[in-house]
Amino acid sequence: MKLVFDAQLLFEKQKTGIGRNAKMLIDCLCEYSDIDCTLNCFYMRDTKRTEGILESYRKKGCHVQQNYWLPARIYNHLERVFPVPYQWIFGSKADTTQFFNYTLPAGVCGKAVTIVHDMAFQAYPETVTAHTRRWLGNNLKKYCQKAACVITVSEFSRQEIHRYLDIPLEKIEVVYNGVDLKYFRPDCETSRIKLTKQMYGITKDYILYLGTLEPRKNLDTLLTAYWKLQKELPEAPMLVLAGKKKAGCTILFLNW
Repeated sequence: MKLVFDAQLLFEKQKTGIGRNAKMLIDCLCEYSDIDCTLNCFYMRDTKRTEGILESYRKKGCHVQQNYWLPARIYNHLERVFPVPYQWIFGSKADTTQFFNYTLPAGVCGKAVTIVHDMAFQAYPETVTAHTRRWLGNNLKKYCQKAACVITVSEFSRQEIHRYLDIPLEKIEVVYNGVDLKYFRPDCETSRIKLTKQMYGITKDYILYLGTLEPRKNLDTLLTAYWKLQKELPEAPMLVLAGKKKAGCTILFLNW
């Protein structure tokens, strides 16, 4: 089977959860000898870094189709106004093309698959930027309708996609997020754990939240629950929040 990946997320310098999800799926699927993998990527300004990343995948046996003149952000804007066929950019040799970040452009060759991680823009619109709300509101349903399969990360999100977009449940598959053992593993040295706790002022056992710090992550509920836990159990473990601050973070913490 010839499997093509929209590989743009591989080039994120600070990978989000979606970016890590994309990279790990590509890395894992590249290991299967019966899958002929190809990476599609648009023009990147940092050509040296881009080539270094692509070369590592060539060594794994992946093919690379690289556009040398059109940046991804320009194509994405054009495609939303005028549906420029994806195969005009990358050709038509694909059995299946995998997209990772809600999107699915026009004119994809073969079967197309997209990943929808959640429906926050519908369920909690106040937690999503106006730009993202407009984009998803105008396009996500048609992306999912065009897709041969929609992948999501939980049964809850599967039901939400069906509820808000009226996509048949049998068209939505749940593929749970994995764990990147290069970064998250239980066998870290005791001395390193002790040093890290000292660095961040963690003086006892702790409960760790790891993710972006923003209202849509439901941190208000987490903080409320922890406040109640402390009232009932004064010796409860510390609550440690770790992640990049995003819009709404300041207001969230001012409330506490």
